[in-house]
Amino acid sequence: MNKYLKLTLLLFSVLVLNRVQANAQALLVAHRGASFRAPENTLASVELAWKLGAKAVEIDVHLSKDGKIMVNHDKNTQRTGEKKLLIKEALSNDLRKLDVGSFKHKKYKGEQIPFLEEVMATVPEDGKLFIEVKCGPEVLETLKENIAQSGKQGQMVIISFSKKVVTQAKAVLPEVPVYWLRGNYKAHSLEEIIQIVKEHNLDGLDVSYKLVTPAFAERMKQEKIAVFVYTVNDPELAQQLVDNGVQGITTDRPGWLRKKLKL
Repeated sequence: MNKYLKLTLLLFSVLVLNRVQANAQALLVAHRGASFRAPENTLASVELAWKLGAKAVEIDVHLSKDGKIMVNHDKNTQRTGEKKLLIKEALSNDLRKLDVGSFKHKKYKGEQIPFLEEVMATVPEDGKLFIEVKCGPEVLETLKENIAQSGKQGQMVIISFSKKVVTQAKAVLPEVPVYWLRGNYKAHSLEEIIQIVKEHNLDGLDVSYKLVTPAFAERMKQEKIAVFVYTVNDPELAQQLVDNGVQGITTDRPGWLRKKLKL
């Protein structure tokens, strides 16, 4: 075997090893649970995600009129529920009466909007729960109480598009990882984003996959800023993002994508 062939094989082996190591470290986050197969943000969806081998689940939360943290993406229940209730103006008991499963499939009829505590209770010992705050910082004190009562403080992660929410969350819950969601540079430039992350000791960014260019990935490595991305259901794109060094990928299809990436 000549030296050029040996060198080629060595380089190929290094590349393969690097990819295997990167894949092993990447965390797949189930978007609103296993939402491709089950109704989003329900116990059915969350429990299916764990069953499919997800190591992390992402959910969305709002605060009800009576101060309960409700798991729902939209600010009202029109899209997934039987009627339109604005969560911040509705009592939790009324929200719980809604069927938020039938919109997906009749077999999920009767699924309720979960309380955050119910979802926390499903998190296995090796799992993480990404809690996206969809309302304002008024939820943070109750969220702090819920996290403390869960006994799973080390397994909770807070994310939000709101600068006010993430900065105040880090102040209220300094021991909980907090990631700032960004989808574009309309409100803040990349330099401003980096400055805010560092100034407020945020743990990293959770960005649209469209922002993750090789240059972006390299800059984040230089700045030592962790990066998660959303929402990816394409194996080739997911592998490209992992190769670029992202720490985690949010997906609607956690079990399927995990198999495709051999995680």
